[in-house]
Amino acid sequence: MLIENKQQLMDESQTWKQDINAILDQNIQLKNQLSLWLQHSCEPVEMEKAEYFQNGFVKTDVFAGVLRDEVVAWENAVAPETRDQKRAAIRYNLHLLHQHFENLSAEFEQFLVK
Repeated sequence: MLIENKQQLMDESQTWKQDINAILDQNIQLKNQLSLWLQHSCEPVEMEKAEYFQNGFVKTDVFAGVLRDEVVAWENAVAPETRDQKRAAIRYNLHLLHQHFENLSAEFEQFLVK
């Protein structure tokens, strides 16, 4: 599907940016929860798991940052063919980001309940 005007380009990129920002906001909340949890725990096994989650949250931040850069590159793409290729890659990567974050978030919530 070719996007025919600049407004459609901006609308789609704005939606992607909002999705990315929502994940980053939720990621911040999880990092804050982890910080609070760490204030009350000191068992080595739990610390290893906390480090695992911290690394996962950092990976989420990095992945989201790279994806945001891809969106900006897509906005600046001149050739329609380039835009179409980048659009497909962005959609796929956004799906992967959502999937990664949902899995990490669910796993973290289970960890907190234990």
